[in-house]
Amino acid sequence: MARHSDAKQRILDSAKELIYGSSYANIGVQQICNQADVKKGSFYHFFPSKQALTLEVLEHFWQGIQQMAQQTLLLTDRPPLQRLDLFLRRIGEWHLQHYQQRGHFAGCPMGNLASELSTLDDDMRQAIEAYLAKLQAMFAKVLHEAIAQGELASEIDADYSAEAMVVYIEGLSLMSKLHNDPHWLSRLSPAIWQLIQAKPA
Repeated sequence: MARHSDAKQRILDSAKELIYGSSYANIGVQQICNQADVKKGSFYHFFPSKQALTLEVLEHFWQGIQQMAQQTLLLTDRPPLQRLDLFLRRIGEWHLQHYQQRGHFAGCPMGNLASELSTLDDDMRQAIEAYLAKLQAMFAKVLHEAIAQGELASEIDADYSAEAMVVYIEGLSLMSKLHNDPHWLSRLSPAIWQLIQAKPA
């Protein structure tokens, strides 16, 4: 009974690992079931399709980002730019940890799926667009706070800068994946500070 009760979570965990380590197109339902040690009937009991499963996988990835933000970016007991620095460092640590586990740089899960599916699956595109918009909104909130507290110049456009930060982070993740080199991530914080015309926190 316990084995059946955790079947959905095992399917989610397996899909998350397989799709992130490879691609959406290369991973089939049977492969996910084999990794999760469940029958196909169990898969379709929980998920009507691979697309539905992947949308839930995306939600899990987003929950991880939210948790990371709650522990860094959205703290209330530290100056805004210090919180931003903590968040950027945590992103780098997360990528490095996965690189060390896999032996290759897998990139950003959302960026990977966006590159692969945004012209093929509008539901997936809209979901990723919404998640990245939420990340942009969190950045904008912190930048507005930094301006209000005098950490950033008042003439800086916080909303535009937040959008540019998301674009840069996704682009840097793509370049790190292309070169299979996590050291590209060392450019993340310095470039963000230059982007928002701020000194390192």
